[in-house]
Amino acid sequence: MPDSNKNHALDNIKEIFALMVSDNYVKKALAKKWRDHKSTFKKMNVLRKI
Repeated sequence: MPDSNKNHALDNIKEIFALMVSDNYVKKALAKKWRDHKSTFKKMNVLRKI
């Protein structure tokens, strides 16, 4: 994912929430959530096709 998209997502989060953590922590948390979501999505689609 390009850095511009990551920064845009981070800006959106900062507008909604008052976070007292570093930007890197938020980016890492977003990356983990995205990987988890992508994995679940792929599992659901593969199981439907079989």
